[in-house]
Amino acid sequence: MYLADAHALGWYFTGDARLGRKAAKIFERSEKGEFPIVIPSIVLAELFHIGRKQRIDLDFAELLREIDERSNFIVAALD
Repeated sequence: MYLADAHALGWYFTGDARLGRKAAKIFERSEKGEFPIVIPSIVLAELFHIGRKQRIDLDFAELLREIDERSNFIVAALD
């Protein structure tokens, strides 16, 4: 199990080259069902904020749909 941070998750979903090779491999292995990736809800809030400020080309609604449709992501509540 891995814990995603905002930059890695944002770069992964936007295909940004700043995502490191090791991190990309972890996301790929997770997509294959080897382990889940936990996304703290604060990371989603951070990505929403980053997207609104146009620091990353990210459709937040699409990001939420993608996360919801994939079984390898677990969103963790703030509490």
